[in-house]
Amino acid sequence: MMCAHQLTIEHTPGTGTTITGDDVTDQDVVDVLTAAGWSHTAPTTWSAGTSAPGGAPVFLIETTAARIRATGHAIIVHIEDDDQAGLIHHPARAQAAV
Repeated sequence: MMCAHQLTIEHTPGTGTTITGDDVTDQDVVDVLTAAGWSHTAPTTWSAGTSAPGGAPVFLIETTAARIRATGHAIIVHIEDDDQAGLIHHPARAQAAV
């Protein structure tokens, strides 16, 4: 069963890669983020600190999203890169098996 809240992984060239949302403090999500090397930067925000500036760490994003989905949490992914026009939504790619 999916949780009522949703998490968001977002990458922009200016700010790098972050994951936000109310469920980001749930222990199963914290365990996934810690194991993947994300850093806790605010009460409801974690950051992939090595991602800015530059391109999106797509493998990290997709792997993290899949592992969080496996815990029963809803998550969406937005990636904006200098090489691409505008904000791109990749829901299917982030559902890759772990």
